[in-house]
Amino acid sequence: MRRMLCAGLIWRMELRRQSAVEPVVGASEPDLVEFLDHGYPLLVFAAVDSANLTRGGPLMRLEAARQGQVEFSSRATQQTHLKAGVYYLTRRDGGFVRYVYGEAGVRPSPRWQMSMSPTVVREVDSRQYVTTLDGGTAATFGGRYIFARVDRSTFSAQFRLNYTFKPDLNVDVYAEPFAASGAYGPTGELIAAQTNQLRPFDVPGTRDFNARSFRSNVVLRNGNPAACYSWSGSRIAPRQSLSGRALRLATC
Repeated sequence: MRRMLCAGLIWRMELRRQSAVEPVVGASEPDLVEFLDHGYPLLVFAAVDSANLTRGGPLMRLEAARQGQVEFSSRATQQTHLKAGVYYLTRRDGGFVRYVYGEAGVRPSPRWQMSMSPTVVREVDSRQYVTTLDGGTAATFGGRYIFARVDRSTFSAQFRLNYTFKPDLNVDVYAEPFAASGAYGPTGELIAAQTNQLRPFDVPGTRDFNARSFRSNVVLRNGNPAACYSWSGSRIAPRQSLSGRALRLATC
């Protein structure tokens, strides 16, 4: 059973601003209150033995970890909505996850609105599962469970735009760029169950990766759900250049 210690603090801060404009008689009073939510929960995980690391093989030690997050967010109902946060997880064996994320939404008029949500992730996994081979010792029940250190970086973002030409005609645009890369270190085999110690064991092959993609979608609606047209496309690059494409035009 996983043991966990948990401590944290989450609170809401209320900001008030004063308006120098006298309210007009009969008009609704302007909203003078804005809310900014923020908090920083902290989690501490004890070491635990898990068969998930070996994909159903012998139990393997998952080292203790600390996890934390800081997030600031404005009220979603405001004309301009902002959110930003940082997340981290650090393990005793040197592995870690760090990512920064954000969100910005703007509605300058009832006709149109736009938003974007970028995320940047940096991760090091000191015990990334690679494969299982025969010929292991009794300490690992006859199997060779191969692991390697991997250093991964990922960037992704979502962009949305909606514009209303008239009550029965509007267009939705969506775009999602994505990029990920990873570099593997030397491989090693698990020495014994209920540990995470490795001995060098070379498994030939290239496991490094560098992938990029761009997906987009445009939908035009004309009031009636039957009168809806969409265009979608994607470009995928498993290596250095954008090599794959997929386009689709359909009614919806």
